Amino acid sequence: MRIFLRSAFTFILASMVSIQSSAAVAPTSPISPAENPVLARFDKQGTVTEADLLAYLERRGTTPKQMINDDPLLDTLPLHLGRIAARKILAASAETTGMAQDPDYRAETGDILREILAKELVNREFELFLPIPEAAAREYFESHPDEFRLEPQVWFRHIFLPLHSPIDPQQLVSDLRAGKLAFATAATRYSTGAPPDELANVLGPIKRNVLLPELEAVAFSIQLGGIADPIRTERGTEIIQVTQRQEELDFDAVKRKVNNRIRTDRSKRFRDYLTKLRAKSELSQVPEIVPHLQDRDFEIARANDQVFTVRDFYAFVPRRTWSLEPEFSEKDLQGIVTDMLDRYLLAQEAKSRGLDQDEKIQQEYQEFIAFHLRQMTFERFFKPPITAMNQAQLNRSHSTGGTSNEPYEDSVMKSILELGGYRLEVQAAEQLRRRWLQQALEK
Repeated sequence: MRIFLRSAFTFILASMVSIQSSAAVAPTSPISPAENPVLARFDKQGTVTEADLLAYLERRGTTPKQMINDDPLLDTLPLHLGRIAARKILAASAETTGMAQDPDYRAETGDILREILAKELVNREFELFLPIPEAAAREYFESHPDEFRLEPQVWFRHIFLPLHSPIDPQQLVSDLRAGKLAFATAATRYSTGAPPDELANVLGPIKRNVLLPELEAVAFSIQLGGIADPIRTERGTEIIQVTQRQEELDFDAVKRKVNNRIRTDRSKRFRDYLTKLRAKSELSQVPEIVPHLQDRDFEIARANDQVFTVRDFYAFVPRRTWSLEPEFSEKDLQGIVTDMLDRYLLAQEAKSRGLDQDEKIQQEYQEFIAFHLRQMTFERFFKPPITAMNQAQLNRSHSTGGTSNEPYEDSVMKSILELGGYRLEVQAAEQLRRRWLQQALEK
């Protein structure tokens, strides 16, 4: 069972940005051959030039100036040159070993294209993997008021004094605020024109546009628990105490909930679409996969006229969020095959719309398959001797009682360079360092 490493080996391959094996990508600032010194050499004919380094930095989203700001003495320069050289060594080895014709690699490339096309279709139609723009979230928020925008409401107790009441409302408020008199007691003793249950209990919830305007203005603005100044109306005087308030929720308060609901809606629309896609397709799977996992050419499924084998199954598995483990059940494996068939159906739909001719998709596809070609070359031709080299070094360390603090990723990269006969042109690198520093100072 071939499962690509997801630790140090994959880290090294992924951290080395894409550079063609025969020529470097054009750097941000073109430089003439005379200004393009060789900074590192490998495999007799192989070189890493300043143009390669500039292209490497550009793909990492940085510039020589930023690199100098982060590393004024360019102490990390050998590390960057080593990554470029290691990647070139892998790319060159892929060509000389004929890895591009390997059946496993060809299965990988087919699945990679289906993955890219399926994802592009899903993003265009359902925006399933895309971030949600704030404008779209706000629009959704505004169009679903019953779901997100709680209507303001208040709960309060009140005392009503008629127009000619002998009770001084201001003095009564002062006594209530000072705690000389309980609000419920005062309501029972002095309030008129209200049913007995209103006097002891809290009124509410009460929405806007229900109370008298002058009473509503105070009820929706007074501090929670506070006792308002006397409110004079055409019928008399009201004294109120707000006991509870429900504020209107604004967008920022429920933004996460809105985004989650949008994602849920997108997922539902996608699932419905996929269900219809399956219904109009001819799909089949073998009832048992586990007994045939060692036979890469064994047919395990069909989608319309497309045949899928165990080899296609292994090509699909490494790009999932988990790797295949021996304890996985037949049900688990059948679920993986179902996902693989879904990807095929989505990719076919994308092709029917001409997405496979899109220049951006083609470029992404070429970058992905180049990466996997180097990855498989590493697995087949570099991993065994590197593993042996590192084990030997580890054994020597234990035998002498020593320890190694060198990160394992850097050790793997240096092993690739060692196998490729890599060496740094120290003089050229020092000249580059001085020239870049001078340019930074001048600017």
